[in-house]
This record gives sequence, structure tokens and C-alpha cells, in this order.
Amino acid sequence: MHLFDLNLESHDAESSFMEYAHPVGERELAVAAVAVATGDPFIEISAEELEALEFSAMVDEDDADFEDNEVWYLSEPESESDSEENDIHDNQQTETETNLHDNQQNETGLHVNPILTKKRHEQDNKGRTHLAQRLLVLSRDWVRLPTGVSQQLQDEFDISRSTVSRMWKNVREQGKLGPDLIDVKNKKTGKVGRKPRDFDTEIMLQISQKARTTIQSFASALECSPSMVYKLLKKGIIRSHTNSIKPTVSAAHKITRLKWILGLTLPRTVTQQSTFMSLSNFVHIDENWFFMSKNTQRYYLLAGEEEPYRHIQSKNYTEKVMFLSGVARPIIASGGEVIWDGKIGIWAFTDEVAAIRTSKNRERGTIETKATPSITKNVIRRKMLDELLPTIRAKWPANACKTIWIQQDNARPHIFPNDPEFLEEANKYGFDIHLICQPAQSPDLNVLDLGFFRGIQSLQHQKFPKNVTELVQSVHDAYMEYDPKSLNHTWLQLQYVMVEILKQKGGNNYKSPHQGKKRLERLGLLPTDTQIQQHIIDDAVDFLNEGFVVAPGAYDYDIDMEDAN
Repeated sequence: MHLFDLNLESHDAESSFMEYAHPVGERELAVAAVAVATGDPFIEISAEELEALEFSAMVDEDDADFEDNEVWYLSEPESESDSEENDIHDNQQTETETNLHDNQQNETGLHVNPILTKKRHEQDNKGRTHLAQRLLVLSRDWVRLPTGVSQQLQDEFDISRSTVSRMWKNVREQGKLGPDLIDVKNKKTGKVGRKPRDFDTEIMLQISQKARTTIQSFASALECSPSMVYKLLKKGIIRSHTNSIKPTVSAAHKITRLKWILGLTLPRTVTQQSTFMSLSNFVHIDENWFFMSKNTQRYYLLAGEEEPYRHIQSKNYTEKVMFLSGVARPIIASGGEVIWDGKIGIWAFTDEVAAIRTSKNRERGTIETKATPSITKNVIRRKMLDELLPTIRAKWPANACKTIWIQQDNARPHIFPNDPEFLEEANKYGFDIHLICQPAQSPDLNVLDLGFFRGIQSLQHQKFPKNVTELVQSVHDAYMEYDPKSLNHTWLQLQYVMVEILKQKGGNNYKSPHQGKKRLERLGLLPTDTQIQQHIIDDAVDFLNEGFVVAPGAYDYDIDMEDAN
């Protein structure tokens, strides 16, 4: 049995033990008593062994011989050279803070396991046990501590001077009464420290939301410091919310949105609920501006790294290019293999023009790529006939349905669904392509506006183009780099959004649903289509039927009115 682990790696075990050991005395018994009182698992000592320690203490040190049955403990080396080496080693440990790790050898040669790795208000019982043991080992008597011991323990345990003083006072007072037991357990039970303050949420709710847009304005309304509002935010009493403006939806818009969504549902069967169509023969198209650079760009820099410097002649005239993009729903096998990525293409509205005058960047007459200054209906028509339709026919899967619905929004430059030139081109080569317009004020019903454009913009802004040619290339690269599985998630998100629109009776005052699609995909549980609870459909149908009655003769039944009466 031993009181401490002996670190004798650099010395012969037997010689080092005999050199630095002496019989156990009163203070050594106190060290063992601390271990017994606190139940420290680091030091195991039984009642019989404690009696042996007491018996050994009664032996006169002058008459005691070094025998095998005596109790020993490892003490400080008394040679001056060893003390200097240990002092240097202790200073190095303090500078590098390696003395905070477990199983570290201190200057006494004893293995000490400091529990604290940073300053705390309260020590646990194991840490208090180690501190009391160190105090008993380093103290010369029960009166005072040697010079420098207090600072040494402060650095070793990363505690304050008052903590060392209180512990030494406790150990000294109990030790004078007898070394049988020294109780250094924490006397505080339950939760300690400053009690949390109670905050009246009713007072906060009385403050207008307009006065709660920043921490500073909220603090002014509460008549407190901004740090107090920040603490409320960290505790979860208040939360941060970013609010975006949504399109205004009138009653007529709501009815149109409900009819559109209900037209994309499949009725329930005996075995399953109503679901949405897979939308595998839909192609969503839309236009979007892509800028050369964002006005505000976030970077993550190292502590001493230089901040990037970006400049432009005028932030109000950042160069930009409009793109027309088309996507369909990808075809992904059950094992996760992408059979078809669903990417139709993305095309820039640009013109090749000759430079009018000479500049420092090019000579006069040099052909340059410039953004098309005006996007008109004729420009849209030529882009769809020359780029979109041929690409759909070229990329469409061979075994897929040739009846295709191209969905666009209601922007004024868009062509009408019955445009003669479009109808003539759409029915070539065995394809039956139709052009339809989505409900007004409904960007949330288009996959591109729902998330696809934001996804490729985040990739495009990592390219940092310097001219229009590089901007067009960066957008094309971002379009091709976009993960087809993420595109499939966006199509599935569209179905989740349509369910929320049904719940809101055609409105757009809903929270974007989060279903954990990536997690479901990893588990192999990602659905192909979203199921709709029947009561949601029934409520939407009842809302559409409000204010309508069935006219006589609406049903062709042969009913005798007199018999009915």
C-alpha cells in the first residue's frame, strides 16, 4: 500500500526511495486522515493500515531502524542542487501552464492531479483534498506556511490567494485538535452562487416591436444596460429573429394559389393518403440578376491577418448581368445514384460589342462582352426559342414523358402561353411542350426563387470575377457545381411549402418548414413525394366553397319535386 504514486523513472527505485524517505510522523498521519475523511479515490487506505500508521508514529525516530514493515512516504530532496533544478522546472511549468494537466509531476517528486484547469468559484471535494494534502506536505508546522508556498499552490491549482488561506486555516485548526480526521469537504449543498434574477416578460411584451430591433434600442426601452439584454439573449429568454418582407397576397390571390396547389395533388386511396404529383415533367424557369460583387462580404480571418481591401467607383452601379435559368426535378435512384441531374441550363443576356473608344484596358474596336441593356419580350422569346427549347429536347431523358410543362412567373416581358412562335417550336420532334404561368405574387411556388438561385449565388460569390466575361463563366461554373441532391431537396421543399400554403388558406404567413432532409437521406428515409393529411385538403376545399350554393338543375338527377316534398 502506498500513499502516493512514486515517480522514480530517472532513479533506481530502491536507492531513490531510501534516499528521500523517512518514517511517517504526525503530519503524515494528517495527510492520510484527509484522504479518509474526504473519500478520495486517489489514495486508498484501510482501517488496519491507518492503525499501522498510528503505531509507526509512536516509534522514536532516533531508535527506529529502516525495516520493511515501516511506513514511508516520498518527501522533498534536501540537496541544494536538486532544489534548484526543481525550482527551474517549476518555473518552466508555470510559464507553459503544463502543470494544469493530470498526472503531472511537481517539484516534490509526487504525482499531483490538479482538477481545475481554470479559475472557478467553487472547488469540488477531490480538488480540495489534493490542496489539503499539498498544504500538509509543504508546511513545517501547524503555525505558518513557508515563504512562497502560497504562491506556489496558487500557480499549481490555478486558484486565488484567499482560497489557499481559507484552506490552510481549516486544516490548521482541525490538525491542532488531532490528526485522526481532517474534514475538508465543501460545506455548501445544492446550488451556490449568485441567484438568478427574475425578469417580467409582461413588461417586455408591452414594449413595441419597433423598439426591439437592436440590442441598444431594446436596452433603452427597458432602461437597462445592453449587456443585460445580451444576457437575456444568451439565456434564451429573448431570441433573435430576422424578418423578411413578403409579397402582398389579396383574397383573389389566395383563391388562385389554393386552386393551383389542389390541382397538383393526387386523391387518397385505400392504402395511402393524398400526395402531390412528382412534378417530374415540370421545368421551372426564371430570370435573376447576378452581380460582380456584393456590397458587404463576410470573411473569416486569422487574428493578425490583414483585412482585404475592395473598391469600386460607385456602389450604386455595380456591374451585373441577368440570366435565364431552367431546372427540372433530378432523377435519383433509391441507392443515392444520380441518374439525371435535372439541370437544363443557364444563359446570360449579353451582347458582343466593339469598344467605342480607347482606354487603358483595351484598344478602340476591341470586341467586348456587355450586359444586354434592356430585356424586352422579344429578347425573352429569342432566348427561349434559340436556347431553352433546344436544350430541353437535347437533355431530356429518353424514357421520360415527352409532355412537358414549362412554368414561368407573371413578369411583363414574358411571352404569353399561346404565343404562336412558341407553339410552333414546342411541338417539334415528338415533344408536347406547354407554357404555363404560376399564380401571381407567388415566388414561393417556383423552385428557382425558393432556393436554387440563392444556392448558386453563394457559390458564384466565391469566384470574385473582374469583368463581365469572368462573371458569366463564374455563374456557369456555380450552376454546374451545384449538387443535384440539393436541387432534389429544393423540389421536395416546394411540396412542404405547398402544404403550409394550404394550412394558411392560400396565404404566405407561414414559417419555412424544416424536415431534416439531409438526415432523412442519410438514413434512407427521404420521401419522393409529400403526403397531405386529408383534413388539410378538406379545410382548403371548404374555404373555396364559402359563399357558393348549388343552383337548381346543377345535377342531372330525375327527381320528382312533389315526391320529395
